[in-house]
Amino acid sequence: MTTPAHAGRMLFVNMPVADVERSKAFFAKLGFSYNPAFTDDTAACMLVGEHAFVMLLSREKFAEFLEAADRRSHHARAGAVQLQRVIPR
Repeated sequence: MTTPAHAGRMLFVNMPVADVERSKAFFAKLGFSYNPAFTDDTAACMLVGEHAFVMLLSREKFAEFLEAADRRSHHARAGAVQLQRVIPR
């Protein structure tokens, strides 16, 4: 394994899903686990690496992230919109 370029940093990828519970069940069958501290009815924090996580977010929760990004920065919103184009609804 290689040494990380930015030791101590964590990576979170936000992914909108139609049904959080069904998505959790699907990925659990593939062997993934979840951090219960960051998992609820609207989101699940899936562990994919020592410092890497995928946040499975309900579409409504994901929309909240887009709205918050829009308030913070046009550039942040542009990145989130590009991600939406990659992940079809």
